[in-house]
Amino acid sequence: MNIETLYDLFVHELRGMYYVETRLVDELPALADNAMVDSLDDTTPTEFIESVSDAFSEHAAETEAQVERLDGVFDALPTRPDSREREVSALDGLLREVEQFDHIILNDALRNPFYLDAATKVERLEIQGYESLLQLAGALDLPNETVDPLEENADEERDALATLEELATGEQMESILDELGDEDSMV
Repeated sequence: MNIETLYDLFVHELRGMYYVETRLVDELPALADNAMVDSLDDTTPTEFIESVSDAFSEHAAETEAQVERLDGVFDALPTRPDSREREVSALDGLLREVEQFDHIILNDALRNPFYLDAATKVERLEIQGYESLLQLAGALDLPNETVDPLEENADEERDALATLEELATGEQMESILDELGDEDSMV
């Protein structure tokens, strides 16, 4: 697809968001499972591990609904999603980083701080993508059936980011990091 008009740019970006969301539908359940790994970890409270895993599981369910909303947006347009022609390298890079991390992690207490950071980066990527789409949709004066689902997805992404940031900066995380820092100072 060549991009010559503002509408072409909107479709290009929409296909990018579709790619992001469909990739995350596949990746988030594994991340939720990996967050539950606590094999020899006495640093991380079980309730914190469960909270992180639950946040990823909840976002996975929301992401499935977001894909359905994006399908509805495409139904309202004279184009179809084609994620094969539109990949998002930023997401692919973050997912590769998580995969590489999973192969080298030896201290399970470090797992959830890393996952929360990676997930926060993904949420920021998604929020920016939806904000860009909404700006383009406004400039194109697209109908509500196109704009409303994008706004709903953006709102859910902002809520997910707030949840992740709360977990990443909360008392339990501070305690985990303090304990890990104390262990490192003994080395």
